[in-house]
Amino acid sequence: MERNDYGSRINEVRLFYHLTLEQFAQEFHVSPEDIISFESTDVMPPDHFFQDLSKITGISYLWLKTGEGKKRIRQTRSELLDEIDRLIGKMDELTELTLKIRDGNIYDWNLNPYMTLVSQGKTEPENEK
Repeated sequence: MERNDYGSRINEVRLFYHLTLEQFAQEFHVSPEDIISFESTDVMPPDHFFQDLSKITGISYLWLKTGEGKKRIRQTRSELLDEIDRLIGKMDELTELTLKIRDGNIYDWNLNPYMTLVSQGKTEPENEK
């Protein structure tokens, strides 16, 4: 696909969402004939068409129009769910860490001797004799 082949990119998006010409045209308030003209690059779609397509699909306006830059500006549903799972895992780790601090088990981390003293209620090391 060439960079200036906006028609192929429009067609790729339509087929990705499994939309007929009629469904795609209805979604973007144009005629099916307009979609055929856009996809065959006979007619350059109006700017608002690319803007609406970008807004609805999360695909980069620049990529749709010129083929440059990153394709996606928004995560797919599965990418978003993966990120949520990752963040929930981090929250679980933080919760566990918070409970250790609250319960005074900070010395389990072996961060440094001073933290062990603090967890034992001491503020300074005892002088060695």
